[in-house]
Amino acid sequence: MNRGRCQGPRFFVFNVTGGIVWATLYASAAYGLGTRVHALAGPVGFASLLLAAAFLVWLFLYMRLHEARLEQEAEQVVPQGVV
Repeated sequence: MNRGRCQGPRFFVFNVTGGIVWATLYASAAYGLGTRVHALAGPVGFASLLLAAAFLVWLFLYMRLHEARLEQEAEQVVPQGVV
């Protein structure tokens, strides 16, 4: 990773571009769905909740199963620990 160069302007351009693309897609989907968006909001919200819960369970299990290896890798990166 090159920390010597200033990455601020490049990040800003990509961040603004991503925000514009996201907002355009979101607005287009809302316009296209019209009043049907309320009918989809419930099932989509519930599915999102289930996916988030499943991801958190997976992450917890992954961390438990690989805790020793992850600690060892962290020690190699930051041998003195975080102050």
